[in-house]
Amino acid sequence: MDCNEIKEYIARVPEDTDYVNQPPHYTLGDIECIDYIKDVLTEEEYRGYLRGCMIKYQHRLMLKGSPQFNAEKIGWYCNKLITEL
Repeated sequence: MDCNEIKEYIARVPEDTDYVNQPPHYTLGDIECIDYIKDVLTEEEYRGYLRGCMIKYQHRLMLKGSPQFNAEKIGWYCNKLITEL
């Protein structure tokens, strides 16, 4: 996809889009970004990636954007990690 196609895609995203569980910018191609990351990493690396994402959202919880959104993302990555364990 080129830049214009991506901009057009984002412009068509519905207002009620769930940015915690299915952010449209991570589902642009044939495979969701998180699935691709899981495919290319070892199990240990993927678990570390999930833990790192939890730490990132915890660190920025009250500092960037919506604290509720950041807390929901912590939970989302935590649920992924639980599934992996």
